[in-house]
Amino acid sequence: MDHEFSGVRQDLLTIQDAMYRGLFDALELQASNEESSRTATRLTTDIGAYELYLKGRNLLRTRRDPKTVNMVLGLYSEALKKDPRFALAYTGLADCYLYLYDAQKNRDWVEKALGAAQQAQGLNDELAEVHNALGSVFDVSGKTSEAIAEHKRALELAPNSDEVYRQLANSYMAAGRANEAIETYKKAIEVNPYYWQSHNQLGAAYFKLGQNENALDAYRRVTELAPDKAFGYANIGEVYYRQGKWDESISALQKAISLEPNSLYYSNIGVTYFSQGRYAEAARMFEKAVEMSPNEQLQVGNLADAYLALGQREKAMATYDRAIKLAFEAYQVNPRNANTLASLALYNAKKGNLKRARNFIARARAIDQNDNELIYDEAVVAALAGEQAEALRSLREALNKGYPADEAKHDPDLTSLRQSPEFQKLVSEFGRKAN
Repeated sequence: MDHEFSGVRQDLLTIQDAMYRGLFDALELQASNEESSRTATRLTTDIGAYELYLKGRNLLRTRRDPKTVNMVLGLYSEALKKDPRFALAYTGLADCYLYLYDAQKNRDWVEKALGAAQQAQGLNDELAEVHNALGSVFDVSGKTSEAIAEHKRALELAPNSDEVYRQLANSYMAAGRANEAIETYKKAIEVNPYYWQSHNQLGAAYFKLGQNENALDAYRRVTELAPDKAFGYANIGEVYYRQGKWDESISALQKAISLEPNSLYYSNIGVTYFSQGRYAEAARMFEKAVEMSPNEQLQVGNLADAYLALGQREKAMATYDRAIKLAFEAYQVNPRNANTLASLALYNAKKGNLKRARNFIARARAIDQNDNELIYDEAVVAALAGEQAEALRSLREALNKGYPADEAKHDPDLTSLRQSPEFQKLVSEFGRKAN
């Protein structure tokens, strides 16, 4: 095909439609009704609004820190001033509000995201982005059935979108439908094998299932496709940690921090130090993480663990109270997040609130039966409650699903099990398997 499309800036949307139709004609393809409805002039007739939307979307592909997200919010708001019926700009607002919720943990952002997504739906119900935005809000709110339905509708409208496949796979994982999630991540990779994010999320799914070697393969592919991004190295560090390869874990995480200082990466180095009994060094890493993300309950909870291990009990209890408050705020937004429930179980167990702890961990396990971290947390809660037989049973199950035996061996929360011959047998048996 050899065809030129000429025009001036103000003709951009018309030219884009012409190029779209020309490509289909050249390839002798018949556009579906959904595809025809997506041509640029049906999204907005204002070139300025469209340019602002594209600029915002491109910025979010490179960075999603609060400063960038607020800048993009401004761009989308300006686009809507130019064209108040521009549905895509409302989906962009919804995405930004969810990013801000993730950073600040203020539930108001979730309500704003839902409002923006519903506004977009009222303007144009035939856009995949609209249903993806609604699905994302439902994901954050723990409404997994509704999220899956919305992402499936998005897939009907955009059957070749790797982004929609990723979002649907995320919803399957949240619903405990791991096999469907894995296959859907693979579909995203088939559609676009060179985008690192699909490999990254596939690796995360394998990691959650305890399939460490598969996770490593996926994360190494991330570093090949995006060697300048921190995600791949940080996630490789997590797998090495799970395998008890402490030095390799710290090295990979330090590489990630050199590319992008991030509270999670500092926290993960702290977890590695903690597992080695290096509590003072762990505390310093956790303090750095909390300084960077003061509203992230996991980082605050880790810091409380370090204080407790250092014998600073009063300071630890106050920090657990802070972690419980943050975790409960997250629970109010999404009462079906198993990881949040497990955090509430652990913090309450360490404060001696054993009845609450048992309730929270039972609810977490009911949501996800296969996550080895949840099973390990169940063992910790049982050990802190003095229920040795139940703790050993859960520990065996967690180790069998890939949880690192070396962490159990050094975990101060399992001190009550250390003299048990069965405990010694477990950490020895699964320690050898890891090596």
